[in-house]
Amino acid sequence: MSGTRAVPDLVAAPIGVDGFFQPRRAAFWLMLFFMANGLVSVVGLLFTASRIVPTAVLFGVLAWTLYTVPADSAIFSPAAKLGGPEFAARWGPALAGPPVEETLKVLGVVLLVLVARTQFPTILSVGVTGAMVGLGFRWWRT
Repeated sequence: MSGTRAVPDLVAAPIGVDGFFQPRRAAFWLMLFFMANGLVSVVGLLFTASRIVPTAVLFGVLAWTLYTVPADSAIFSPAAKLGGPEFAARWGPALAGPPVEETLKVLGVVLLVLVARTQFPTILSVGVTGAMVGLGFRWWRT
């Protein structure tokens, strides 16, 4: 029996490093309660936001096709006349993009806020709507 042990060696974890699942501790159940409460709140907010988000993306798509293309071409033609076609091809999007597209995005967000004022309880919801309008622009452009 020399060299054999009746009790195997236990791998000791460092002190203070426990696993996540500890059902005997009250803090574990309290944390699960707060996580479930947060999940329910987030799902509720997503259902509330699902009313305005598709409208914002659709505005981004429609505003891009209706207003941005003619305005961009109106900026491209003077750039081509002043700097030549190579200059317009290289620098035209950089010259036309910010003034036209960002103005239309801001106008879209302002229009949506004015139309559906009760759907925006916080500034963050307006920011998310602006992101969705920008996503509509970006999605349709590519």
